[in-house]
Amino acid sequence: MTILSILWMLGCSKEPSESLISLPDHIVAGEMFNAPGRTIRYTKIEPVPRLLADNYLDLPIYDTYLVDINRDGRDDFQLVRSRAFGEGFDSLRIELHPLDDNQILVIDAASDWVQAVPILDTIHERSDWIESSGILFNTYISQRDTTSLGHWRNLSPVHYAGVKTKVDEQWLYGWIRMAVAQSWGDNLAIFDYATTVPMN
Repeated sequence: MTILSILWMLGCSKEPSESLISLPDHIVAGEMFNAPGRTIRYTKIEPVPRLLADNYLDLPIYDTYLVDINRDGRDDFQLVRSRAFGEGFDSLRIELHPLDDNQILVIDAASDWVQAVPILDTIHERSDWIESSGILFNTYISQRDTTSLGHWRNLSPVHYAGVKTKVDEQWLYGWIRMAVAQSWGDNLAIFDYATTVPMN
């Protein structure tokens, strides 16, 4: 028996570490059920929460929705719709805030624009992540014009925000399905969310 074959046998008999077998390194956008190598915790929100108003001028100055994505009793992310105004201008912003040490997926490393992930795309570590607030939509209105920015406005079908949470110094991957509607961005609907969890 050669040295190589002995090393191969030793490698095959070695027990995989707990972290390798229990913590998946990705999730698929829209994935709701367990898959090979991944245990998924899915939450459907009923009724669907909507941060909205019938009239743009009736919007609250500050409105929020908290997401406990792994249902451990601690909020992980906060959706915020805020409004600011002054002499000759008005603005509306919708943001996703990671809480604690959690992170959100953005369009690139130099950006704070939240990536709108299509269904069935993979959310994984090799993407661009930030642990500060990310912007879904921003509208600036002045006396002369209106400027609307963001990757989420009037997307069809709805898209997913990629998120990750830190549990015992390990990352777990998830998504939040949302839609930003109307040209003013005054309707934000949050439908459901999911995350990978350590496998038993």
